Amino acid sequence: CGIRIGALRERLEVIIIKKMLNAKHEVVSFSNRESTTMLGCANAAGFMIPPLMVFKTWPTESWDVEDLDEAIRFARSESGFSNAEISMDWIRHFNRNSFECTAKAQSRGITFTDWFGCDEFMRDPDIPDVIWKQPYFERPEKERIWRLLVIDGFTGKTSLEFMDYCLRFDIEIFILPPHSTHLTQPLDVGVFQLLKNAHQRRLRHHIREGFLNFKRSDFISKLSEILTEGFTPHNIMNGFEKSGIFPVNGAAVIQKVKEKKKSLLAVNNPALSSLLPREIRFKDAREVARHLKRNYREGFSSPTRQSFGVLEDVICEAVVLNSFAEEHIQSRLDRIAASNNKRNKRKKVMPSGKYINSVTVEQVRESLNASTKKDRGDELRRQRRNLKQLRKEEDERLKEEWRKSYKYDINNNGKPIHISFER
Repeated sequence: CGIRIGALRERLEVIIIKKMLNAKHEVVSFSNRESTTMLGCANAAGFMIPPLMVFKTWPTESWDVEDLDEAIRFARSESGFSNAEISMDWIRHFNRNSFECTAKAQSRGITFTDWFGCDEFMRDPDIPDVIWKQPYFERPEKERIWRLLVIDGFTGKTSLEFMDYCLRFDIEIFILPPHSTHLTQPLDVGVFQLLKNAHQRRLRHHIREGFLNFKRSDFISKLSEILTEGFTPHNIMNGFEKSGIFPVNGAAVIQKVKEKKKSLLAVNNPALSSLLPREIRFKDAREVARHLKRNYREGFSSPTRQSFGVLEDVICEAVVLNSFAEEHIQSRLDRIAASNNKRNKRKKVMPSGKYINSVTVEQVRESLNASTKKDRGDELRRQRRNLKQLRKEEDERLKEEWRKSYKYDINNNGKPIHISFER
């Protein structure tokens, strides 16, 4: 599920807000469309496993992860979308969290490590440096606990490495037909749209409070509420039912495929794109002027040619001024972003371990606690240094006063002598 973090959907709202007198101005770019990808999964019983979130950067210690499930993972990619490496990290995450939700595992009271004899990375639970080529325990065919994973046809999820891993851990893959996920993918049908609506409500509330920029850290602070509102048992089970996967009944989906929608009712919304001018309007005007000059100039009268020349000059000037304005706006946005990053700069939490491409909420908390402890130690040492320096300066001041004020007359001959001393 792709989510545009700070982009309002459908319409542009004009809101009057209060601002502190000395507060810095905020500039919002409507071309900013940074996205995050949520790799979510749920079963037909209405239970979801913690999602894996993909951002363009690693999580930082400034993110508020206090209310998040510790099993939620964060990954990074250049585009903010999933790839083959992240898909492998997700299938391991799914493997571990989905096994103990199966009816057989719950009825037998067994854990993932007890059943397979290793963790999701095929590491020995007692000797983590030992990595097995396959699960340590090989169960008889009749005793195996199989899981069915229904996925779309994304290339990263259908690689040989991905499928080989699933077979080793008794995960059967069912790939949905291309261009059909809006009808056959349960979470697309019943959950993701409601989840995006929940995100939009938080975003609008954030703006109405006077905060124009909805950043990654703001999104993370609201993530728990968004997940709770989107991934409800009712929504999940409704998605499985409408997609015909459980209970198994494909009649409704097949009927929708057969029905060719002749025309979609045009929705007349004052969309953002209709309210804002086109970014390439001046360049389009210049191309139109060139086309008219090339094909119809010979038929113009002299006054018309002269007026057309003035029009060309104005269009060229508009193109140049627009380019300068865009550069100025982008420069200002970059300076504001740099200022915010410098003010809120925190250590990034990187994954630890071989073949691991994501981090958990628990790791973010541990890193934050370690950094907080280090900051406290640094602050204590700084205070001690300052106190030592103040004492030294005070001693020097007292010495100087003593030297100037206290004089002794030796042998009563009227010759004062300054007596020096050591501390």
